[in-house]
Parts: sequence; structure tokens; C-alpha cells
Amino acid sequence: MPTQNLKPGTDTEKATLEWLVSALEYARTRDQTRVVGYLEEVADDVVFEVEMVARRTSLVGSANRPTRRHVGRLDSRASVGVR
Repeated sequence: MPTQNLKPGTDTEKATLEWLVSALEYARTRDQTRVVGYLEEVADDVVFEVEMVARRTSLVGSANRPTRRHVGRLDSRASVGVR
């Protein structure tokens, strides 16, 4: 799997999401259905955690602090964007 291409200065969370998406694509192209299933479960957990953080931030954050309003599913049809 392509883990060597991550840049040393890259944000850890963004690098992790990029790795997860690339790992999903890698497994899908090789028909590794069991691995795809595991990675999709991990992606679902990541999306859930990001949504929880966004909700907590919007509840305790100030009016001047931007919050995440939308988090899409991590799959081959969606692109990853860390805002």
C-alpha cells in the first residue's frame, strides 16, 4: 500500500485520511473484498468521530470560530477534504 508517499510536514489527520482513501482504492482495484469491508468500517468510524467533534465544537465554540457543517462518506465517489 502507498504509505511512502506521505510528506513529512503533512498534517497527521489529513495524511491519515489520505492514506485511508488510497488504501480503499488499492484494495478495491485488487478485489480484496474483506479488506475493503474492514476499511469501510474504519472510514465509517472516522466520519462518526469527525461529526462528533464538529458538534461539540459548535456547542462550546464561539460565534467567531468556524465549524464543520458537512462531512461526507469516505468512498471512491467522494473526495476527502479536511477543512
